[in-house]
Amino acid sequence: MSSGIRFPGSLLAALALAAAVPGCGGNDSQARPKAGPGTPIPVLVATAETKTVALKLRAVGNVETQSSVAVKSRVDGQIVKVHL
Repeated sequence: MSSGIRFPGSLLAALALAAAVPGCGGNDSQARPKAGPGTPIPVLVATAETKTVALKLRAVGNVETQSSVAVKSRVDGQIVKVHL
């Protein structure tokens, strides 16, 4: 027998929600202004450079296809001559 206090499940869920909600909001207006139409968006720009790139890569692993296709002929038989 346990002598602990028992809470209904809905009360525990309400307490958990009440504890989590204050952390979800916040004053984001100072941290990051909202971007609207015509508002410039900051970007990073860099100059293109020419560098040597390694052409070989040695690795051990498995290769898996993302998709596959079945190619079938519409007509049975052999191609005897191609007219071009």
